[in-house]
Amino acid sequence: MVDVARLAGVSHQTVSRVLNDHPHVSAKTRAGVLAAIRDLGYRPNAAARTLATGRTKALGVISVDNTLYGPSSMLYGLEQAAPPDYMVAIARLDNFDRHSLHKAVERFLGQAVEGIIAGWMLKSGRKAGARLCGPPAPPYPTWCSATGRRDRATRSGTGWSP
Repeated sequence: MVDVARLAGVSHQTVSRVLNDHPHVSAKTRAGVLAAIRDLGYRPNAAARTLATGRTKALGVISVDNTLYGPSSMLYGLEQAAPPDYMVAIARLDNFDRHSLHKAVERFLGQAVEGIIAGWMLKSGRKAGARLCGPPAPPYPTWCSATGRRDRATRSGTGWSP
C-alpha cells in the first residue's frame, strides 16, 4: 500500500479510502490511485486486513459426502448466497464421528472463521451436531457462530445469516 501511495503521490490513508470506496475522495485522486494499483499489480493483503479489522470475512461449512446431490447442492447454494467479499471454506468429513467433527470445528476456529454452517442430512449427523451447538440439532443448515450461538440459517437479500 505504501508503494501505491508513493507512486500516486498520496498518503496510505488515501489509498485505503480508495480501496474501501470511501465517498470523500476526488475523482482525480481516485483515478491516480487506481492507476498506481494497476501499474504495480497491487492486491490487498487479506492477512493484513484481518489484523487491522479483526474480521476474516470467512465462513466454515462442515459437510459429509459431497458427491451426493443434496450435500453438493447445499454447498453450492451457501457459496452463492454468501456475501461477495466472504470466503467459504469447506471441511468434508470422511467419517462422521465425534472426533472428525471436533477436528473440523477446531480447524475452523483456528482460521478464525466468523461462523460455522453445518448441514445435517443424517440422524447420526444431528446427534453429532448437538454436541457442536447444543441440542436439538435440526435437519437443516445450522449457523453456529464462534461464540457458540446457534440459529437456523436464513436467506436474506444479502446472503445467509443467523
